[in-house]
Parts: sequence; C-alpha cells; structure tokens
Amino acid sequence: MIYFYVALIAIGVWGVIFEAWKQTDEPAPPSKKTVRDAKSDAWTTHTSLQWDIVQPEPPDTVQPEPEQKPEPKTYPRTPRPRQGIWPTQKYPPQRKENPPLHWPPSLPEKRIVPKPAPVIEPEKRIVPLPEKQKINGRAYVIDGDTIGLNGQRIRLAGIDAPELAQQAQRRNGQWFDAGELVKACLIKKIGYRWITVTVEKEDKYGRLVGRVTCNSKDIGAWLVRNGYAVASYDNRYDAQEHLARKGNLGMWGDRTAYWPSTWRKGEKIRLN
Repeated sequence: MIYFYVALIAIGVWGVIFEAWKQTDEPAPPSKKTVRDAKSDAWTTHTSLQWDIVQPEPPDTVQPEPEQKPEPKTYPRTPRPRQGIWPTQKYPPQRKENPPLHWPPSLPEKRIVPKPAPVIEPEKRIVPLPEKQKINGRAYVIDGDTIGLNGQRIRLAGIDAPELAQQAQRRNGQWFDAGELVKACLIKKIGYRWITVTVEKEDKYGRLVGRVTCNSKDIGAWLVRNGYAVASYDNRYDAQEHLARKGNLGMWGDRTAYWPSTWRKGEKIRLN
C-alpha cells in the first residue's frame, strides 16, 4: 500500500516538471512597437517577428503649434533738443559774433588803497602809587612770587619763593625744578581769577609790592603754609612757616632744598 502512494506522488511530480518544460519551449508573443517616420510623417507599428508589415496609424494627439510672441512696439525716435547754458535757450544755440580784438588789451585799473597810518601808543610808565591803595583785576602768574595785573608787575609781600630753574631733590632721590612746581600751583590757585592787591610800596626794580587776596584769602599766607615759599623781609608769616616746617610740607619735606635768596646769588645753602 505504501508503494502505491509513493508511485502516485512520483507521477504527480513528473507531470509538474513536464508542464514547466513545455511552457519554456513555446515562443513568446511578438511585441509591438510604434514608430514615426520622419519623411512621411506616418506612424508605423512593427512587431518583433514581422518587420515588413507597415500599418500607418494616425497620431493620437496633434501637437500644438508654438506660440508666436508679439513683436515689441517701436516708436519713431525724435531728436532731443540740445540744452544750452540756460533752460530757455532754443536749439540750435545762436552764435554771437566775436567782438573785435583790441591791441594792446586794456587792463582794469588798479585801485590803490592808502595804508592806514601806524598808531603810536604812548609809552607806559609805572606811576608810584600811594600806600595802601587797592587794585582789582584778573591776574596772570609770572613766577612763584610775582604776578601781573593790569599791565603791572606785582610782587607778593612778605614771602620768597624758589626761582625758575632752581633744583630740589625729593625723598626718593628724584631731582626736579622747584620754581616751575610753585608757579604751576600758583596758576592753579589764582590764574586768571579776580584778585585784590593792597599796594604797600614799590621796590628798586619798579615792581609794586603788596598783599594779594583772592576770595578774601591771603595768597602769601597760603604759599608759606603749604611750604611753597618761605617767610622773608618781615615776620608777618612766621607762624605759617613754623606749621609748614613742623608738618614737613613742600620744600620742608624734600631731601634737598635751597634758600631762594642764596640761589639767586649763585650760592647753594641748604634749607633743611
């Protein structure tokens, strides 16, 4: 019984193989191909087996004609009138005849303006003023103890400041110009400010000697109190000099400083 079923299965397998082999031997149906003849503008259908059979067929769709773009409009070009110097001038500009030449050419007359006569100012003379006269104005600084006011040189009374180019040495060993330093401090204090000078006398150099105040403060006392000058010629500022010496201010705090009166004579006598 088993052999019977095995035989049936074998017969079925062989049948399937035979059918598959039979289908592979059959030729494939011819494929169609539709082409367009460029000369006759006809459509022909060719098969893969019969190429000699030509069957014209009308095309399925008609190709539209290309659109023609409208030509741009052209307008006649009119010449533009040429503008002259002024907008109202017509075209073409009218030419003017050249004026006749004159030789030698006439030159414009030169106008001679007379120069003003020089103004001769009278010589300024310093008139000695009576004692205790007051002068007001804006001051400019000349050096540490001399100022200028209304064209006159005024020396501060009771003080003596270092001269310009007078050398001094700081605590750190650096040398500097003590006169320029005192002048800069005085400029910062009263430079171009309103001051009042109480004139006391006139010295041998023609300078006025007096007491200078600014905002009701004595400038001579301020210089001595900060060690920028020393009390001299009288004892009005001895108390301020004592405080500056005690506090090591200004020249009293430097390592090396010289008396201004001896520096002017060419001698170097130390102040401290």
